[in-house]
Amino acid sequence: MALTGDTKLGHQGGNVYTNPTAIGTEYTWHTGQLVIPVAGGPPQVVQVHTPFSTKDVGFQLMRHGAPPDAPHPLSADPSLTFLGGEVSVPVPVLMGDLENRTWSISGRYVYLVNAYIEPGSDLPTGHLPVDTFSAGEGTFPASSFVQTLLAETGSGSGVVPMPTQTRVQFGTGFQIIVDS
Repeated sequence: MALTGDTKLGHQGGNVYTNPTAIGTEYTWHTGQLVIPVAGGPPQVVQVHTPFSTKDVGFQLMRHGAPPDAPHPLSADPSLTFLGGEVSVPVPVLMGDLENRTWSISGRYVYLVNAYIEPGSDLPTGHLPVDTFSAGEGTFPASSFVQTLLAETGSGSGVVPMPTQTRVQFGTGFQIIVDS
């Protein structure tokens, strides 16, 4: 989300939004599965809790002449529960005309998504203050997740076998385990 430069993005109320201006959304799938190592065998996958999703919204906004519109931490979306976050608000910088200021704000909010989002589902992205998206236009479509992009290329399956372990016991308690 690091944008640089001073490119004008758009006007709102006679004030100019400039770079760096960005809002990004990161979704995390917590499957509830835990990998348990097993001595002498392959690891086991254990379900320890019900799956859930979190939504992490990061933003960096800058505007000349007035404070930028920033996302409110308490979402109007009833499917999101605010878990926490942080906001950084630097001192406004006086512009060259010695009358106006450049305002900026950045932050990150974390939400519990009250209904688990399946991996590969449509993902809402939000929009910038200068955008005129209508509802649904700012959604990354599920159809753009392509399974073959992570497929192994070339010969072989891409699966690496677990190493074989050799145990050597010395006396009553000292052992060496060698992976081969």
